[in-house]
Amino acid sequence: DFSTPGKQTVVISYEGAILTYEFYVVRGSKFVAQIGEQNYETIQAAFAAVAADGNEVTIKLVGNQIIRNAHDYVVTVKANQNIKLDLNGYSVKGYFQNDKSVGLIKIAAKGQLTVEDNSADQEGALLAEGMYDSDPYEVSLSVISNQQGNLIVNSGSIINECGHCGWGAYAIDNLTNGGIGDATLTVEGGVITSTYRAIRQFANSDTKSNNLFITGGEITSTTGNKGAVWLQSANAKANKAVLSITGGEISSLYVYAPENDTEVEVVICGGNYQTFDPSEYVPEGYV
Repeated sequence: DFSTPGKQTVVISYEGAILTYEFYVVRGSKFVAQIGEQNYETIQAAFAAVAADGNEVTIKLVGNQIIRNAHDYVVTVKANQNIKLDLNGYSVKGYFQNDKSVGLIKIAAKGQLTVEDNSADQEGALLAEGMYDSDPYEVSLSVISNQQGNLIVNSGSIINECGHCGWGAYAIDNLTNGGIGDATLTVEGGVITSTYRAIRQFANSDTKSNNLFITGGEITSTTGNKGAVWLQSANAKANKAVLSITGGEISSLYVYAPENDTEVEVVICGGNYQTFDPSEYVPEGYV
């Protein structure tokens, strides 16, 4: 019984010979996640079990999970849910179709998610890959889509592996589209990477702020000098956004804001940059 931790014995009889094997199951393969002493077979069941009362609940992975042929977000952090996800050295990967914008985790307005990996090697990961070869402009694929909630990344890896997804592949998509709250992403550690944009900071509200604070971690993309961190003001409105970088390893940075967008604040006073000097991208008249 591979689902039961502990000592196991297998006896094989073949043509009069009897072979006995003894082995240990360190962790059972049946369960994927754990809240306290309660085990869950999927992350979907574990996320759904968290009360929306603002109290922090830790979900610890105890096994790997693969989600195949997904057509929507796999799990949602609902308003007033406060979840700490400990990857614990394990991985969850989703394979997605291209019907619409999809991803592994969606954070709804006023939801909170903290991602970390408390295992010794910190090799746990959240991953996404698209099962399509086209480049449809109406489709995007993100590992985590923060839709006006609060996301904190302390450790672990968040990886979008969708090399053939084209422009719409994000490890983290931080979004403000009007709505009822700010979108805040804080990166203190871990690895965040994508074949397109590792982090998109999509500012599309003149009343709610899109906030990105980077104090550590490794943030990379494979698109050269424009990609790893992308602050995108969606139009000529006075969209609100704050981008603050005080640390971390960042392969590239791209800030796009129309000339009359006066509500975007960019502060870079730290960090190591692999392929460029951020001072070269400061417009004339700015510091």
